[in-house]
Amino acid sequence: MYDIIIIGAGLAGISTGIYAMSRGQKTVILEKNEVGELIGKVSTVLPITPLLKKATQAKLLLKS
Repeated sequence: MYDIIIIGAGLAGISTGIYAMSRGQKTVILEKNEVGELIGKVSTVLPITPLLKKATQAKLLLKS
């Protein structure tokens, strides 16, 4: 049983998976082709939230 099932392991899917797992959610990412696009070619992925001081989810949604 999973809390979150993500379909697609591109940049958005991988980023969502990292965020969900960092919040303690049991997460699975499903992909039928190659994983990652550009994100598959980097060695480290950092969450953006710490980079934005006092960012709220509402502010982050407005910026996207």
